[in-house]
Amino acid sequence: MFSHEMRLDSNQPTIRHRILARLIIRRPMMDLPGAMASLRRSPLRWLAVVLGLVGYARTAQLLAVAAAGGNAPRHRFESAGLILAAGLLVSLVYTLRVGRQPPLDAPPGRSPRLALGVGAVAAIAYAWAVGLGPLSDDYQLRAWAAAGDVAPDEWTYLRPLPLLAWSAIVRLGGSWAALHALNVALHALNAGLAFVVARRVLPPAPALAAGLIVALFPAGPEAVAWTAGVFDLTATMCLLVMMTAWLAPQFTVRNGLTCVAAAGLGLFAKESAIVAPALLAVSAFLLRPSMTRRHVVCAAAVTALCLAYGVGRWIASPELAAHSALMPADRVAVKDVLVRPAGGLVVPFRTDAGLTWPAWLGAVLVLVPLARWLPLSPRATGETAAARLAALGALWIPITAAPLLTQFYVAANLEGSRHAVLPAVGLGWLVAGSLGAARSRAGVVSGIAVLALLCTYAVGLRTEAGLWRDAGAERDAVLAHVQRAADQAGVAR
Repeated sequence: MFSHEMRLDSNQPTIRHRILARLIIRRPMMDLPGAMASLRRSPLRWLAVVLGLVGYARTAQLLAVAAAGGNAPRHRFESAGLILAAGLLVSLVYTLRVGRQPPLDAPPGRSPRLALGVGAVAAIAYAWAVGLGPLSDDYQLRAWAAAGDVAPDEWTYLRPLPLLAWSAIVRLGGSWAALHALNVALHALNAGLAFVVARRVLPPAPALAAGLIVALFPAGPEAVAWTAGVFDLTATMCLLVMMTAWLAPQFTVRNGLTCVAAAGLGLFAKESAIVAPALLAVSAFLLRPSMTRRHVVCAAAVTALCLAYGVGRWIASPELAAHSALMPADRVAVKDVLVRPAGGLVVPFRTDAGLTWPAWLGAVLVLVPLARWLPLSPRATGETAAARLAALGALWIPITAAPLLTQFYVAANLEGSRHAVLPAVGLGWLVAGSLGAARSRAGVVSGIAVLALLCTYAVGLRTEAGLWRDAGAERDAVLAHVQRAADQAGVAR
């Protein structure tokens, strides 16, 4: 916990002396001499500090320029973000190297009421979507579902699981409101599961932050309010169920079967679930202190399943992999492709009219808890359970964005933001892990920043809700006009 101990007896200090030394020595959080000594012993720590400080300084400068109405182009933010991300990655690697492995074989934290509360918040936040009605592709999807065609020949994709659910709802007499309610329920379940996974290693408060970030993510309406977003929501739900079973403290045969079944169902919800083996491998490395034979068998089964699915789909529909050939050769364009997922997560607000105050404030508030990974203090490591969850969140983002890398683009008007639903879970864990690792005054500051971030997200989500309701009203007006025209034509005949 401390950089050194006071030894009252230079030969054999007693336990009492050690305890007394810990009670007497109270170093402040920013112990500069100790920090400098520690930095000299660790080049990796030096690199993390330099990259982190440069990234934060450059980002702060650009945010100040944007707040003052100056010119702060997107590519400069992206460059600063890359430096900051590199510093975060190096710092997490340093923390995991010198820290202690979390005892995840112990019984995990259980907060079922909080999990239900997170789900309730997500459901209430999107209650307005139930009465929104159909938009765009919804009509064709519903026609397929009504006919029981869950694998249409004219559609390139094979996503029978959501269409099967739609077919059951439609045949039972369900309206568009029922289909919207399905999306809202899936979103609420995803937010609750994100909390459950975080609660495996974190206290209730930071784990709650993970669930609420997913619940109130302001770029979520395209997936939740648009019924065609059911594919993204279902795939996310399947992968989170898989993770919940995989990280169970006592990995039983039932847990293994749940992992395999959830991964398989995810593949038939959306193709991006093919990253399931990578998620199992990363989470096992970071969050499991030991692996049993059941873990190995389960991981092998999921890998074989995904490999067989990928080969089969490539043979049946080679055009599905065509987007991989779209990777540009220009280095600037490659950089754009790589930073799009992170940019859409850090600033999940509309910026087509410029950097509005919710977008500006949201970016600032996300960076506050992440500053915990600037290893300036000799005591910056400590328990690494929270650090490991933060590392899982940081890696979850690029892994889940990889299948759609050249197509993952959240436009300034948030078009395409449905692709951010699955990576947003990683953002929640990254922020929650950073909050859980913060101590003393830094923890209070980070907690206030996360609370303000959630409020900013709620404001942004409310703004989005108004725009989606306006789109529904415009659709109703167009359909009413078409109906009147048809009636007039019938009268004329």
